[in-house]
Amino acid sequence: NSGFDGLFCSSLSPESENFLASSRLPEHTRFTRLQVPEPGASEPMSLQGLYVGSYGSHGPEMVLVTVDTEGQVVASKITGDPNVPAGEVTFKTYSEGSQAKGISFPAEWCVLAAYPGKGRVAQEGYTNAAWVDGILLSIDRKQATKMLEKMKSEGYSEKEGSVFGSFANADLGFLWNVGGQKSMVVFTRQQVEHSSASN
Repeated sequence: NSGFDGLFCSSLSPESENFLASSRLPEHTRFTRLQVPEPGASEPMSLQGLYVGSYGSHGPEMVLVTVDTEGQVVASKITGDPNVPAGEVTFKTYSEGSQAKGISFPAEWCVLAAYPGKGRVAQEGYTNAAWVDGILLSIDRKQATKMLEKMKSEGYSEKEGSVFGSFANADLGFLWNVGGQKSMVVFTRQQVEHSSASN
């Protein structure tokens, strides 16, 4: 038992991705160009980018992941929800990109690296906002996809398929620990065209 039995894991489905693309904007909407940093060659710098994750009943939300000069990974919400709105930090790691030690994760999660940190929780209206312990996971999406294909060829239960499917579409995961109750949101990297400095 890895301590992750009964974990609630929220991931994007094709339906939620379509919903995000077709959602209506308020009548008065202001657009600002995002400065999306290019991923670096190694972790944690390679984690930088734009991601979409499914926040349970709130649905899909977009986050911008950056890494500061001290190696702290910070994810800020581009789109928010009634609890944690756009513009707020949804999770962050400790400085220097130090990896979590002594924690084993289920093999089907295909974890490349794990970084301890804090996740933001709040009640509706961004009230009683607090930081809770959490872990940022870098996921090997290619390996997860291979494992899912193998499971499909061998036959698998609906529950197993759901778990493998979540990670086969994920690049990052953040594991929240709220009063001993663990939940995870998995994130899919979005392709961004980076313009050259001369543009």
